[in-house]
Amino acid sequence: MAYAQSGPLRRTAAVLAGLLLGGCTLSPALAPTQPSGVTQQLLMRSLERALGQLDLERLKRQSVAVEVFFHSGPEALIKEFVVTWLRAQGVRTVSDSPELKVKAFASVLGTDNDTTLIGIPRSRLRS
Repeated sequence: MAYAQSGPLRRTAAVLAGLLLGGCTLSPALAPTQPSGVTQQLLMRSLERALGQLDLERLKRQSVAVEVFFHSGPEALIKEFVVTWLRAQGVRTVSDSPELKVKAFASVLGTDNDTTLIGIPRSRLRS
């Protein structure tokens, strides 16, 4: 009689153990951020390098407005980054009646995938 009751008990224990062990794999995974963290760091570094080439002494003598133009991307983030960076360098930025406008053109703002091809690339040849 004890043997007959151990069957359902074993099945129940096995199901519970399966749920406990599989609990982590059944939980929803967080989707990666878009763009990735590395891409965001590369974008910010490229903006810093570009801004580092500005003639700040001339900009510090005048009130400056910033305009950002680019093909696609986070316009508000880029404009705020440029304005904040200029203010940190001692440039007085204004939105109305500036003495000088700084127009930032970002022709490309993104990253490429680094791929390596070994062999002959696939091509469509007409016969």
